[in-house]
Order: sequence, then C-alpha cells, then structure tokens
Amino acid sequence: MSERAVPVRVPAAERLAAEAGFRKSCTAEVGRLLRTAAAAKPGGVVAESGTGRVSVLTGDWRLLERHAPFDVFFCDGGGKRDDPERVVELLAPGGILVLDDFTPSAEWPPRFEGEVDELRLFHLTHPDLDATEVLTTPTTSAVVAARRGAPR
Repeated sequence: MSERAVPVRVPAAERLAAEAGFRKSCTAEVGRLLRTAAAAKPGGVVAESGTGRVSVLTGDWRLLERHAPFDVFFCDGGGKRDDPERVVELLAPGGILVLDDFTPSAEWPPRFEGEVDELRLFHLTHPDLDATEVLTTPTTSAVVAARRGAPR
C-alpha cells in the first residue's frame, strides 16, 4: 500500500519553519492523525491552537472562541494547560479533540516523571468526552477524544 503524498504546503511550511529556527513542528505521525481527524469531518470547522497554515490569528488562544464550535480541534498550544475545560466547551457535539506531546504510560492513572499526569487524566475521564490515548511513535502519544452529543 503506497502512502499518500503530503500536501504541497507541508514541505513549504516545514522549510519556512526551519529557516526561521522553529523546531517544534508536529511529527509526521501526528500529521497523519490530524489528516484522519479532518477527513472524518468534511466541510467541518477545524482549529489549531499553537500554529496554523490557513488563517492565522495572532494573539491569545482565546481568539479562537469567535470561530467555535469546532468539529476538529488540535489543541497544541494555549488552552491545553491553562483552561482545559474551555477547550472541551469549544468542541461541537461529535467534535474531535487531539492533544499530543504525551509520554506513554502503562499505569493507571497515567503518570509522567513519577507523578499523576493530571492533564491527561482530565481528558481521559472527562464526562463530556469519549477519549483514548494512542501511540504516535514508540515514545510519544496523543489523547484523541470526541465530544458526546449528536453531531451537527
């Protein structure tokens, strides 16, 4: 099975990021996860907190609120840690939330550096989310969640 070619804009964005000294772009594995989430919501409203390639809002992550609710929300920057409840509220019913940059944990509750990972636990047990953790590489994972309720 051949892998689909990455969109033309991806290598161009990666090149520009490297030229600017930005080294925190998502991995190819997370990129494929995001492509899958977006494909599940054709015509949906998609947001990313952290960086963006379509419409760029400069400022605090809360600027996204005026475009909510989101069918897909990749929360990679603001909101992830400072207001996780608001992140959930910005999802449309049936909306997909992706949070990456976790270290896999074989324990329950999940732990990071010997301590309970409260952020991961928050999303995995949130009453309005159906959530799971998936490996993105052997040493990284992401939480993928869908907001309960009828999709729009």
